[in-house]
Amino acid sequence: MILASVGGVWSAGLFDPPDISKLDDSREASQILDERSVLIKEYCTYCREIIPLEEMGLFPQVAVALEDKHFWGRWGPIDWIGVMRAFWEDLKAWRIKQGASTITQQVARNIFAEEELKYERESGKLSAKFWRKMREAFIAAALEKTLYKKLGDRKLARIKILELYLNTVYCGDGKNGAWYGVKACSRWYFNKSPRELNYAETAMIAGLWRSPNSSPFLKPKEALELRERALQQLVSEGVLTPEQKKEFEIFPLPQKRGSYEINPAPHFAEFVRRQIAAKYRFVDQGLKVYTTLNLEWQKVAEDALAALGGGGGRDGKKKSGVGGRFARRSFHGRCKNGLYQSFYPRAVV
Repeated sequence: MILASVGGVWSAGLFDPPDISKLDDSREASQILDERSVLIKEYCTYCREIIPLEEMGLFPQVAVALEDKHFWGRWGPIDWIGVMRAFWEDLKAWRIKQGASTITQQVARNIFAEEELKYERESGKLSAKFWRKMREAFIAAALEKTLYKKLGDRKLARIKILELYLNTVYCGDGKNGAWYGVKACSRWYFNKSPRELNYAETAMIAGLWRSPNSSPFLKPKEALELRERALQQLVSEGVLTPEQKKEFEIFPLPQKRGSYEINPAPHFAEFVRRQIAAKYRFVDQGLKVYTTLNLEWQKVAEDALAALGGGGGRDGKKKSGVGGRFARRSFHGRCKNGLYQSFYPRAVV
């Protein structure tokens, strides 16, 4: 019976090599910017911005302390003692209670195990969860071996794995897409870069990795509890002292969503998006579109609720566009026609 099960697992593709090209997944939010590189609008369903490890602030230290404290010292990608302990607890409960996934295994899940996760959710079978865990372990071993061979150094391989993890970790959904990676999550929850976050803010986001539905905007009590547990674990791991923890406990949760849903020039942004989307893939492509729009001029036009038809900068380029008083309700804009109908009210400044 055991041999039959092993044979079934083998034939089911457990040991199929992972598609390593997925490591080069470049999905990022595409951005439309004004003439000074100020953000106008972002377009994404897989919302993230890829950054190197050195720009991630406290996240590398916090991630290792919370998710995989033996990450730097362990020889292989699997915590076998943790796996056996979790496996025993799962067998007793007849359901998966404990994760025991190392950071490398979580990278394997985030990048390579999308189909396995989908099947697990759709089937609801315990066997599907166990199979997915086994598949993740195999992929993690293959991933670490591949990176070690490519980089020639075990520590460099681990650095790359940690960077991959922190650029793909999921932290919740917004109106326009789902947030992945520490930069997007930092902007969404705090409107800051990862380097600007303190331990309280970093710990709150790290807590959401395990429970991304506990948004501070929707479930502040749960978000506060997650942050408290994360801070306490940082004390247990020697990252913080009890006194420091008390200082960070008083920091308020974020109240206002970050800049991903800001769109100060909706007509103009939609016009640009349509022009690009007519020829190229745009959403999630990591494109940065620099335009001639000036958001300061745009603000003047918005406040005035009327535009001086045909006007523009000294270089003759359009500097703002208002499609009407109710621009945010409809994308049926008149701005582009202002190039030919310079007399049209609220067209071009």
